[in-house]
Amino acid sequence: MKIPKISVIVPVYNAESRLQLCVENILRQTFADFELILVDDGSKDSSPQICDSFSESDARVRVLHKNNGGVSQARNDGIRIASGEYITFIDSDDTVNFDYFENMLKKAESTDIDGLYSGLVMETWSDTSMIKQDIYSFDEEDVKDVKELLESMEISYPLICICGPWCKLYKRAIVEKYQIRFDEKLALGEDTMFNLNYLEHCSRIMVTTDSYYHYYRGDSSSLFSKLNKECYEIHVNVCDKMRELMINTECSSEAMERFEEMYVNLMVGCIHRFFQFKDETTV
Repeated sequence: MKIPKISVIVPVYNAESRLQLCVENILRQTFADFELILVDDGSKDSSPQICDSFSESDARVRVLHKNNGGVSQARNDGIRIASGEYITFIDSDDTVNFDYFENMLKKAESTDIDGLYSGLVMETWSDTSMIKQDIYSFDEEDVKDVKELLESMEISYPLICICGPWCKLYKRAIVEKYQIRFDEKLALGEDTMFNLNYLEHCSRIMVTTDSYYHYYRGDSSSLFSKLNKECYEIHVNVCDKMRELMINTECSSEAMERFEEMYVNLMVGCIHRFFQFKDETTV
């Protein structure tokens, strides 16, 4: 059996409202040498049937049905059965440009790198209408070592470009060699931890100014709009990991100072969100 170039992992949980659009968008890519792994995380709606219908009509689609265990477990299960040279993640309510895979792979294979990071378009929706669109991207296309990548944070690109698992190509060989997985105990920040653990074993990362990925953010249902009662502790652990990596790669004192300012702002944000949502149900 031919090994695909890319394994596309999509965790699915009660996603019937946007899942069809997400999968159709992936299957219409201009680059076709990929496998699509849909991990049904114990959905209670019609998502399992939608997943199965795609696998029946397209041989590139693989479906894994499992009991609900959370998005990190779903992504890890996807990694476990992935066979592609590269791995990328797409959320079940998001979309990507039709030339996403083609352009990302072309750039990734143009030089000797361990991964590729691009930007994203964050779309805020209210019901069926998009009310806001924000673009987060890198200022220039370049190949950076991990030290340069971390030092450029919040100067050449915003923090979100390094935190999420989306809009990235990971080498599966690195993921498997070092058994890099999402922390299933974390309800927030697990994606940043995954990226930091990956970067520990990288030499060179290509960053590109392109923003192929469209992140769907519901006006009220998004995690951005809710309080996680463990927010403070999670941010401390994630920031500790990032600080450790910056120290180990000998980042400049200026970069460390910017990081500490960012850390303070995150903590202030946690306190603000606590008082903003303290009378609401926590997640």
